[in-house]
Amino acid sequence: MKKIIIFALLAFVAITSCKKDEGINGDCEGNWGTIIFENNSNNPYEIFIDFQSQGTLQGNSSKSIKKEIMIYDLRAVQQSGYLLFPSEFEKTVTVTACENNYFVFP
Repeated sequence: MKKIIIFALLAFVAITSCKKDEGINGDCEGNWGTIIFENNSNNPYEIFIDFQSQGTLQGNSSKSIKKEIMIYDLRAVQQSGYLLFPSEFEKTVTVTACENNYFVFP
């Protein structure tokens, strides 16, 4: 009988000490996710989401963009520091609620 009481007490403590998970981003708002562009080069790159420019990302930096749940085509095109042709990188991501999607280049 003593073992049952101890087990019940431990189970109660374990259940009441759990918190609701707030998602990966910590401040999840439902139908949004984040695309994170990460430029590991010293050179600047122009970044695109579905062929629309999101600006220039300087070397060794990153940029987070909040987007609705959907499939997106990402692209990064080198702006300077190349010999003959700029480097280009492409990726397709599926943005899901409260998730981070990384596009790391080069």
